[in-house]
Amino acid sequence: FEEIQTMVKKMKKFSKDLQQILEEREGRYFRFRKEISKRINYFFIMNLSQRGYTGKLQVDHEKKQLLMQLNVDTSGASQDTHDVRSLSGGERSFSTVCFICSLWNLMESPFRCLDEFDVFMDLMNRKVAMKLLVEHAVQNQQRRSISYLRLKICLILTRSLRT
Repeated sequence: FEEIQTMVKKMKKFSKDLQQILEEREGRYFRFRKEISKRINYFFIMNLSQRGYTGKLQVDHEKKQLLMQLNVDTSGASQDTHDVRSLSGGERSFSTVCFICSLWNLMESPFRCLDEFDVFMDLMNRKVAMKLLVEHAVQNQQRRSISYLRLKICLILTRSLRT
C-alpha cells in the first residue's frame, strides 16, 4: 500500500511539474507571438515609407484577424489612416507587396514566389514595388526569388531600376 502511495505522490508531482512547464512554454509562446507582430509591423512601416506612405498593421490573435491601415497622402496634409478596402487597386497591391516583404524578413524559406502582383499598380507604385523586391532579393541571395510579370513591364522597370 505504501508503495502505491509513493507512486501516486510521484505521479502528482510529475503532473504538477508538467503543468508548470506547459504554463512557462505558453508564456514564452505568447511573448514570441507578440514580438513577431511588432517586427512585422515595423518592417511594414519601413516598406511603406519607400513610397511615402504611412500605415500600420494590427494583429488580433484572439480573433485571428489582421487589420492593415494606410495613409497614401504623400503631401502630409492628412494623418488619417484608411482601411485597405477603401484604397485603389494599385495602392492595395503595393501594400500587399509591403506586407509580403515584411513576412519574408521574418521567415526562412528557400523560395519566394510572386505571380503578377503588379496587375493593378500604376507605374510609380510598380517601380517602387519592383525596387523593393529587387533590394530584398539582393539582401537575401541565399534564397531564390521568382516573380512572374508581363515582359514589356519587366523591360521598362529593369531600365528604370538601374537609375
